[in-house]
Amino acid sequence: AFRRCVASEAGLRYEDTLIQVQRSDAGAYQFWVPGGSMGISQSTPQLVLAARELKKKLLSYAVRPRPGMRPMPMMTGGGQSMFPGKKAEDLDVKDGYVFEKDNPANRKTVKEVANAFWGEDPAIVHPTAPNVSGLTLNGKPHPQMYIMSRQAHFMEVEVDAETGEVIVANLVCVNDVGHLFNRRGAEAQQYGGAIMGLGRSATEEKVYCPRTGVGLNFDNIGYHIGTMNDYPPVECIINESHLGYSSYGACGIGEDSGASMSGITAGAIFNATGKWALDYPLTPGKVLKALGTI
Repeated sequence: AFRRCVASEAGLRYEDTLIQVQRSDAGAYQFWVPGGSMGISQSTPQLVLAARELKKKLLSYAVRPRPGMRPMPMMTGGGQSMFPGKKAEDLDVKDGYVFEKDNPANRKTVKEVANAFWGEDPAIVHPTAPNVSGLTLNGKPHPQMYIMSRQAHFMEVEVDAETGEVIVANLVCVNDVGHLFNRRGAEAQQYGGAIMGLGRSATEEKVYCPRTGVGLNFDNIGYHIGTMNDYPPVECIINESHLGYSSYGACGIGEDSGASMSGITAGAIFNATGKWALDYPLTPGKVLKALGTI
């Protein structure tokens, strides 16, 4: 997703894009951790600014005399530049080519344009504009932007009234991600968040000795972590409203699904039984207690 963002803004090809975060000359950008629900939302505004700065630099290279080559007296408007007589605003970058807007056939590859300047260390002018679409470089959203993700989650359960076992029959996660960068990644956040939420609400329980307070299942043998065999496939539905606070109107996804799925488990059991079981995690014993059978 990060490479697509830079390639789109800088006019490069995806396969020609490489992002190096840990560099001594990249101190102006504070990237979020790669994973998690806020990774893309927090980092892409800075990547957009960096990519636009890169594009501006490429266009300046295209109209500058190349190092080590003397401008010839009869040439005007830039000497031995790659595009003699042209200004940066006369050019554009797309799909790895720098080209003349009025004559796209007049083009050079980015490699041809930048190669002559490789190794230069010009002063980098960092942008002072506070945001790209609403998220500032220090990660603070504009107060008028949408902050929370819009979402809807649905769960259908079957409850065995004799054993208290809760069988999750159907799961649907609907998330508005604002702008979709990577469908598989977003769906993985939905799927993983749903399973995480069900673990919190239904199976993962720490048991303590009521007399000593010592943990009785801290070896995790009796601590049930849900697997793919415990739950049905999750139907993941993604909406793009472009109303988010980050680049292209994106917003976070991940903890949303986990928190919501935890919250609606009790409601799903109530719909199935007419009884409220509120003491999470809702293990069979607690469900039977709510049903009044124990």
